[in-house]
Amino acid sequence: MSKDKRTAIGIIQLTRIGDVIQTYQAAKQLKSENPDIELTLIARKEFAAGLGFLLGEVFSHIIFIEIQDFISSPAATLSEAKSAIRDLVSDINKLDLDVLVNLSFSKSSEYLASMITAKHKLGLTRNSQNQISIEDSWSQYVFSTVMNSESNPFNLVDLFKNILGAKKFSPVYSEKSRNDYIVIHPFASSKKKHWGANKWIDLCYKILKENPQQQLYIVGSKADQFNANTIAESPALRDFSERIDNVVGKTSIEETYNLVSDAKLLVCHDSMVSHLAAVSQTPTIVLSLGTVRPSETTPYHENVLNLAPKRKCFPCKVQEKCELLPCHKDISHQLVSRLVRAIIDQEKLDAKFFKEEVSPFYLQNVGIFAPHFTEMGMDLIDITQSSQTVQDVFKTFYKIVWSFYFKEHELNYAIPELSKESLATLSEYSKGCSYIYELYGFGMKYSNAVIDEAKKAQPSIKLIQENISKMGEIDQLCTVTKKTFPLLTPIVDFFFVNKANARGKNIVEITQSNLISFYDGQNMIKVIYDLIDSITKDALSREQIKEV
Repeated sequence: MSKDKRTAIGIIQLTRIGDVIQTYQAAKQLKSENPDIELTLIARKEFAAGLGFLLGEVFSHIIFIEIQDFISSPAATLSEAKSAIRDLVSDINKLDLDVLVNLSFSKSSEYLASMITAKHKLGLTRNSQNQISIEDSWSQYVFSTVMNSESNPFNLVDLFKNILGAKKFSPVYSEKSRNDYIVIHPFASSKKKHWGANKWIDLCYKILKENPQQQLYIVGSKADQFNANTIAESPALRDFSERIDNVVGKTSIEETYNLVSDAKLLVCHDSMVSHLAAVSQTPTIVLSLGTVRPSETTPYHENVLNLAPKRKCFPCKVQEKCELLPCHKDISHQLVSRLVRAIIDQEKLDAKFFKEEVSPFYLQNVGIFAPHFTEMGMDLIDITQSSQTVQDVFKTFYKIVWSFYFKEHELNYAIPELSKESLATLSEYSKGCSYIYELYGFGMKYSNAVIDEAKKAQPSIKLIQENISKMGEIDQLCTVTKKTFPLLTPIVDFFFVNKANARGKNIVEITQSNLISFYDGQNMIKVIYDLIDSITKDALSREQIKEV
C-alpha cells in the first residue's frame, strides 16, 4: 500500500434526515481534527439527497441507496435484486476502506456492513457465522441502552462522536446578525409528538401580538400543507395575515436552512428543522412530546430551550397507545410565548426569571432544559431548578459511571433534593444494586473456575460446562432483577451485550473477557449503590437539622 494513501473511513447511516444531520455534525468534528482522512457516507437517497449542501463540506464520497435500485419493478426477481446489491457492494469496496462505521443500528445496515470489506469495523455488523457482532464498547452501549431504555444521558451527536473517535465535544459558538422574523415548524412525524393545530394557532396569535416587529414564517414539507393552511388561514390570525408567510412545501431543505439561519428564533417540535438550526446555531425552542427523548435528540448547540413534560409516562414508547395525550396539556402556549418574548428581548433566563416572570401554574408539569457542555459533551440542565424525579437522578448516575467507564472522566454533580416519595423509591433501588452486585460476584467465581479447569493438563469438560451453565443462570437472574428494578436495566443489558461480544479465540480467552465484564459490572453497580447511599444520608442529615 502506498504511504501517501489517506485513511479512508466509511460511515453507514440509513435512518432519517435528522440522524443524517447529527451524523454530519459528528463527522465534521472528526474531519476538523483529522484533515487528512477521507470520509464516505452511505445513506438512503430520500433522506440524504437534499442535504448535499452540508454533506459535501465533510464527505469526499456520498453513496445513495434507493430501494428501487434493487427492486426496479413488480416483476423484478430475487436474483436481479441480489445482483444489484452485489454491484453496490462492489462499488463501495473499490474505495478500499480502512474503517467502516455503522451508525444505523438496524437489521438492513448490519447485513450491509457485513458485506462491505474494511480492515476495521465499528458499530453493528454480522460475523462469519451470521451472528450479530459489535466490537467497540460505545456501539455496545448504543445497542444495549439507547435502543431499549429511557435512561440514556448522552446526546446522539456525542454518541456518534465517541464511536467515530472525535475528541472535542463543545461546539464553537459565533455571533451573527439576524433578521426580524421568527420561524415555526409546527409539525411532527406522529400524533404523539404533535402539539396540535389549535395550540399552535394560540401561540402564533400571542407571538404576533406581543412582538409587533417580527414576521412569522411557517416551514414544512409538502405533506404538511393541509395542517399549515389550517394554522395560517385561521380566523384568529386574520388581523396578522400580512405578517405570516406560509412557505410550507414551497422550499427545498437548503432554502429552509437558509431561512432558519437568518432567523431570530425557531420554535418547533423535535424535528429535522431543529437540527438544521443547530448547524446554523439559531436560537431554538423545542417542544418535546410523546416518544421524544430530550437528552438524546436536543439540537446540538448552546442556544436551545427544550420544554418537556414532567410525567412518569414521559417519554412513552412507540408501541404504547395513548388517546388522551396528557403530556400535550402540560406545555401551555402562554409559557412558550413568554419565552419567545424573553429571547427576542435578550432577557436572562435563570431561576430568578422563572420565579418573577412566569406563573407557577404554567411550570407545574413542565421542565425547561438548556444545554451545558462538558468534556463529555452536552448536559441538559433544568434551568427552573425544579425538583428531580428518580429517573432524572439515575440519568445523572449513568452520566457519571459511563463517563468514567469509557473515558476515565470524573464528573461532579450537586446532591439533588428529592421528595419523600422519590427518596423512598430511590432507597428501594439499593436492594436491587445489592442483588446484582452479588450475582456478578458469582459470575466472577464461575469464570475463574472455568479458567482454572481449562488450564489443567486434563480438564474436566463436564465441570467446565456446569460452570458455564451457571454463568447463563446469572444472566437469567439479572433479567428477573431488572424487571423489579427497571432503572438498573442499562447496566444489566450493557454487560450482557459486552459478554456476548467477548474477545478471544478459545474458551480461556473468552472466559477471561467475561471475568473482566463481571468485575466491571460489579464495580459499576457498587458506585450506583454508593451514590444512592450518599443521597439518602444527605436527606436524613438535612431532616435532622430542620428538627433541631
